[in-house]
Amino acid sequence: MEQKEPTQVEIREFWEQCGLRWFWDHNPDCKCGATDDDDTRRSWYYKEGSEWRLATRFWKEPMVIDLNNLFKCAIPKLKGYDVYLSLHHEEPDTFMCAIHHISEVGFIPKACRNENPALALFWAIREIILPRVGETKK
Repeated sequence: MEQKEPTQVEIREFWEQCGLRWFWDHNPDCKCGATDDDDTRRSWYYKEGSEWRLATRFWKEPMVIDLNNLFKCAIPKLKGYDVYLSLHHEEPDTFMCAIHHISEVGFIPKACRNENPALALFWAIREIILPRVGETKK
């Protein structure tokens, strides 16, 4: 089934499930009087050790769904899920990302399709990580 473009809510939910956070990295002890009253001053950050690092190339830049960001921030979150993904090019100009569950013999993989390979991968990863919110890994 062809997947649609994700909404901003779906994108934000996805990146947050991948461990990223959308916040304003401003020193609260600063006496400049600035406040965090809207999203225009916020950026995406990921945790590296005990520190938060800017996830995008520039401050306030949106976290786009592309293959670079998916492999950097989302693919590592699949560790422990007992799945593997396969990305295939289909005709005409469609990419399919199939989800294979290693522990389920005879399982027919679920497929996510899109003209954009990054969106096919996005929807497949989302199918894996979002239904398991709050569950413990095997």
